[in-house]
Amino acid sequence: MFKHTMEGFSLVEILVVVSLVFVLIVMTGTQLMAYNYQSANAAAAADLRNAAAAEKTFYTNWGVYASSGYSGTPGSASVLLSSSPPIEIYQYSINGTAPSANTTFTISVSQNVGVVVNTSAMGASYTMGSKNAAGDRCFAMDSDSREVYWINGPVGAVMANTAVPVALASSYNDFEGRGGVLPCLGTAPASVIWTAL
Repeated sequence: MFKHTMEGFSLVEILVVVSLVFVLIVMTGTQLMAYNYQSANAAAAADLRNAAAAEKTFYTNWGVYASSGYSGTPGSASVLLSSSPPIEIYQYSINGTAPSANTTFTISVSQNVGVVVNTSAMGASYTMGSKNAAGDRCFAMDSDSREVYWINGPVGAVMANTAVPVALASSYNDFEGRGGVLPCLGTAPASVIWTAL
């Protein structure tokens, strides 16, 4: 009547199924990594815009920009992190006449993000940059331009105070056509110069 046979899957069939599962895992993992990079980069870009808004407010109040270094002194940038306290800025510490009273300068920084603000002599101009250690891009702004610039930076690298050039006290854009500095060095075939978004 009925013949019962025990047939299993052939080796070829098993290899095809395993290969398909592997391809799906790789595609999902790649998409997940890309999403994580995008999320980290978005946090760094948002922190940069927040820092620019803080600088604008500080300038409105005191007529000078503050660096992220000790007492907001020009040319003394430090990397600000989420755990960084507000910068105490002493009377007349930026250019001898401003600010006219002791104050603080605060930039809100997300987890894993570093922000650097460099100012020109006398606090007349600024350059700033940000990078999330979990992201693959650095972002930058210049007080002389409304543009946000980006350049590739390695995943896992944190922002460095030397990655952002010191601002020039003219209406010169300090990022346009300029190459990066570690960790914001750029990588080929992507941009190796700061590029406007």
